[in-house]
Amino acid sequence: MKEKRIQTGSYQKIEKQKVENKFSKRFPLQTKKLVVLCTDSPYDYAIVKGTPVGLAYELLHLFAQDNGLDLQVKTVANRNQLLDNLKMGNGDIAVTSLYSASQSDQIRYTLPLLTTNIRLIERTNSEHIQMSSYTADSSRTDLQVLNGKKIIVLKKTSLKDSLKVYKRKHHLNFIIEEAADSLTQEDLIEMVASGKIDYTAAEGNVAEAMGAYQKKINTHTQLMDSFPVTWAVNVQAVGVLEAVNKWIVKRKGSLAYNMIVNKYTQLSKREKKAIQTQFVQAKTRTISHYDELLKSYANGWDWRLLAALVYQESKFDPKARSQAGAIGLMQVLPATAKWLGNKPAGLQSPQDNIHAGMQYLQWLKAKWEQIIADEDEVIKFTLASYNVGFGHVQDARLLAKKYHLNPLKWEGNVEKMLLAKSKAKFYQDPAVKYGYCRGKEPVNYVQNILYYYQHYQNI
Repeated sequence: MKEKRIQTGSYQKIEKQKVENKFSKRFPLQTKKLVVLCTDSPYDYAIVKGTPVGLAYELLHLFAQDNGLDLQVKTVANRNQLLDNLKMGNGDIAVTSLYSASQSDQIRYTLPLLTTNIRLIERTNSEHIQMSSYTADSSRTDLQVLNGKKIIVLKKTSLKDSLKVYKRKHHLNFIIEEAADSLTQEDLIEMVASGKIDYTAAEGNVAEAMGAYQKKINTHTQLMDSFPVTWAVNVQAVGVLEAVNKWIVKRKGSLAYNMIVNKYTQLSKREKKAIQTQFVQAKTRTISHYDELLKSYANGWDWRLLAALVYQESKFDPKARSQAGAIGLMQVLPATAKWLGNKPAGLQSPQDNIHAGMQYLQWLKAKWEQIIADEDEVIKFTLASYNVGFGHVQDARLLAKKYHLNPLKWEGNVEKMLLAKSKAKFYQDPAVKYGYCRGKEPVNYVQNILYYYQHYQNI
């Protein structure tokens, strides 16, 4: 399926997070690979309808795009390990949000990306406080009912200190308790909505987004104004802090930057609906409606890689049809289905389509395994062949060998010759059997699938 290239840079497997001793310097601006750590937060980073979304992700993507970097996102299951992972060298930047911006030997904080506030989260039917709108400087006599009550907040954040200041300023006597390590901000807000706890506190932008998803909470009371949102940077990541700060100064206030921020902080009805979808899908930790079907047909493949291929081919639309006549989720040609022993009429069925697509994918993979030993390279050659055909990729291998490149390596070698097959000098070469090829399409195809796969591995 034709689509422009989404991200520069090569594919690299992203394993589940491990804390390791890695205190050596990192050079992401030179290697062009920026590794970002974040928690499973549907507000900052999530996979929705097959594509990565979230305020932090979209700003980071804009930064990476502006600086020619390949953005790689790693999720950390336990938010209290986020800064530990950053200190240990497992990433260059951490999306920290409510962490106290205190400097350390291993961490520095960026300039503020935006300014928010801190809100009290309570149930709309609370018997203690009637829903209304108050700023941090306004007086609320009904807040006296908080005395003796618990406000549960995230651990290792600036929330506890902020609430202590608010408590002294307004002569209140509520109890501030830190939540268990395993709980997220979204968990605490849901616990308020369900009545498991009475109060929590959150960033205003997160509170507004959760308010679009949870109808049983009141997020109107501000406890603190002008709270800066920053990112934490590993000091061993050479030049990153300076590059991010320079970018913030230049980009902040621009149309592209403001559109991203406003999308998540000034919610229209349409955006609230999108946020609702985002939170629901993030909670289920699914990529599409076809996850289980892909798992059942994976047969040795990572089902998330197959999901990336399906997204690239059809955006998970079982009724998709290409101009060339390819049908369904995996865009299988009727002639290919028939050749593999399937009935072309069944290709609109998700199950039959995936069955036929996987047959063809396995056939291609088996052919490349006879030629190439490296498993990762086999995957790339197989994906390219699924898009453009085995013959064109084999032509590119023969050209790579002729022009002193590595015929067993995709990036910078065979992909380079496949791109060259759109020029007469190369597609008319005696080594070529299958003629002209719009090589940009299969090259972008492989890059896009591996880009999506890198994100899907966080599911």
